[in-house]
Order: sequence, then C-alpha cells, then structure tokens
Amino acid sequence: MADKLIRLNLGDSYVDLPADDLATDLKAAGIDLPPRHIKLGEVEHFPLNDEGRELLAKCRPSDSLVTTDLACSLMVAPTETLNFYCPMLVQCYDGEDEDPIELGNNYLALHEEEVRAAVLGMVDYNAVTDHLPGELQGKIASIRWDIAKIGDEIYGKITAEIRAPLTAAEQEKLAGWIYNQNEGAHGDGFEQLLMDTDDGELCVSFWNSSPDCYVLPEDEFRAQVLGEQIEEPVEGQGLGGMEGMPPTRSPGSRGTAIYATAYATASKKCGLNTI
Repeated sequence: MADKLIRLNLGDSYVDLPADDLATDLKAAGIDLPPRHIKLGEVEHFPLNDEGRELLAKCRPSDSLVTTDLACSLMVAPTETLNFYCPMLVQCYDGEDEDPIELGNNYLALHEEEVRAAVLGMVDYNAVTDHLPGELQGKIASIRWDIAKIGDEIYGKITAEIRAPLTAAEQEKLAGWIYNQNEGAHGDGFEQLLMDTDDGELCVSFWNSSPDCYVLPEDEFRAQVLGEQIEEPVEGQGLGGMEGMPPTRSPGSRGTAIYATAYATASKKCGLNTI
C-alpha cells in the first residue's frame, strides 16, 4: 500500500493525501480557508496510484477535503499487528566484581516498569524502518521494542505494524532482522544503558550468546516456548494476542470492501457534505 493516494493540484504547489496536517499544508500552499469548507470538486485533483483511483471513484465532488483526507488515512493505516518474542538476559554490576553477575529472570520482574520505561525511550521507532531489508520496505509501518510479563517471566516483545500481508519468507526475514538488531545496533545500545537499583547497576539485553537464543513470532513462541496447544484460527480471525490483547486481523485482500468501510467511517466522523 502506497503512503499517498491522491494529489491536490494547487497551482504552483500541491498537497498529497493523506496529509500529515491538512490545514497546515494548505496554508503553506497559500490557502487559508479551513479544509472542512473546501469541497473536493473545487480543487483539481488526481489519483497517484490504483488505490487512490479506486477511492476517488467512491468520492463525490461535494465531499469536504477533511472527509477525503480521513478516508485516505484509513486506507494506508496498518492492516495487521505482528508480535515477536525473545528471551531477556539480566546482569548486575554490584561494584565488587569486575564482571557482571547474571541474575534470574524473576529479578527482572521486580524492575519491570523501570525496564519498560528505559526500553520505550531507547529508539526512534519511526526511523527504525529506514533500515529494513529492501523487500520489506514500505510493508512495515512501524516496529516497537517492549517487554511482556507472561506468568512469572519477562520476555522481550517486538511489535511490527504492517501495511500489507507478509509471506512466510518475509516474516522469517523480519524475525531474522529483529534478531540482528537485538544482537547489535539497538540492542547493543540498550545493553550499555545501566539502571541503578539497590543491588547495583542493572544491565538488560534482548540477546544472549546461547545457541538457544531466538526471535519467534507469537504463534511459534506460544507453542515452542510456552508449550501451548495452538488451535487453527477460524477463517477471518487471527490468533488472540497475549496480555488481554484483541485478536490480530488475519492477512487478507484490501479489495473494494475496505474502501467502502473507510469511506463510511470518514463520512460518519466528518459528514459527507461538510461545508
């Protein structure tokens, strides 16, 4: 799915939809009128791709630019969330030994919130996707590192929001890329971020040198690590997420139905004829 679907031709400049900030973009192009007061039919426009062409076929000249922009935003929104899990290594520098002491995972659970805050502030997650393998570029909207407490254990949790369904080979490629990030790059930077505790400086890693170290998608993690029996999902449903997360949507066609749904949602929020 492309990032931009429709171009508004504004003479010497243009605005592509969905816009980051439609009102600001219009002002930069010399148009001070609020976008809710501008009808699509009053502005020269054309599609940038097949998705934009199909969406425009459902729009009406009387629709406001706000409605059209929202419909475009819904079109390019991620279609699915993929969760990957990995083990966590916990070490502590107690000030007495030069080498860190490896601690049990249950110790990490005592500092769950501290570790989570450090992880969430570790990476510019929007920039991470710039370093994805070429075949995954454009398919991944965002990737976020976090931790998850499952039972008494803390695991690394990496969530990818995707714009288009991934093949099995692409999902395996993504898991391998995350593994490499955990070993070096972002993971290495996090290892150097020491957290003060009453017992010393805590060092946490999403990777360890054991041959059993892994990065697994959620269904494989649940089956291989947690030992759960995974039932085949009902058609149209994904596996239920852990920690009370709703089921992820199974990959599917982004055909006519999704355009109708997006347009209906935009219409409900903004009104088809907001003038």
